[in-house]
Amino acid sequence: MKEFFSAYGKVVDATVMVDRESGRSKGFGFVTYEDASNADQLVAKMGLILDDKQAYAIL
Repeated sequence: MKEFFSAYGKVVDATVMVDRESGRSKGFGFVTYEDASNADQLVAKMGLILDDKQAYAIL
């Protein structure tokens, strides 16, 4: 995930949320950019697909 979102700026942190019991992805995560304007670039590109899933940005 960090590699994918790095196309829009320097990623400081990227975390995929996982189920504590099964260890499987919950299907969402969080990305923190060094510069908040990079998140704006991502929002402008809404409709991105990551691992066959729709990518959404919530600011």
